[in-house]
Amino acid sequence: MTTTPSPRLALVLMLGLLVSGAARSADVMVSVTGQDGQPARDVVVWVVGPPKPAAAPIPNGAPPAEPVLIEQLGMQFQPAVTVVRTGTVVRFTNRDPYDHHIRSVPSGPLGAEPPAKAIELRLAADDPKARSADIVADKAGITGLGCHLHSSMRGTLFVTDAPAFAKTDTRGIATLSGLPEGPVEVRLWHAEQFSGQTARQVTVEKTGTAATAQLNFSPRRRR
Repeated sequence: MTTTPSPRLALVLMLGLLVSGAARSADVMVSVTGQDGQPARDVVVWVVGPPKPAAAPIPNGAPPAEPVLIEQLGMQFQPAVTVVRTGTVVRFTNRDPYDHHIRSVPSGPLGAEPPAKAIELRLAADDPKARSADIVADKAGITGLGCHLHSSMRGTLFVTDAPAFAKTDTRGIATLSGLPEGPVEVRLWHAEQFSGQTARQVTVEKTGTAATAQLNFSPRRRR
């Protein structure tokens, strides 16, 4: 004879499954340095995998509801490197007192990587309705950012399908959140690199994991 659990018991069982799944996810804090041993900022860090289905949901699984902002301020792209999930709406806003003509350009120190997405935006300084424009980052890859009017302006839009990703801060630290326990492969990218970075194999522990990585070059110190 089959017994059907009461609604209250079913709810308790469901909550138990959710809690047990959540308990199996953890964070990985990656500390990145250059060859000179100094903290490396603006390094894109992401994971490949996990090789098995996660027991708990992995964050970054859907684009954010609000646009991600890239400002043009002081003749610079701010932030200089922007990392988003595929499908994210990216908003370019001109905060300078003069016009900008944003365009996609090849990336990398030698300009050898063609942009993943074509971008061409005219952003006015004196018209509030024309100071901002949106694009959809609908293709994974790297797109260099430049300005037709100001050749010194350079930025990067990094679009990824990775299950978890982050960017290092001024301390060279990036935190990958909500990963399931077990092995994952951690990869790195920096806008100034001439060659690819060596991937790291990391085992995610339920109490959290700290990992270190070193670039194969020393990034320029930003003022």
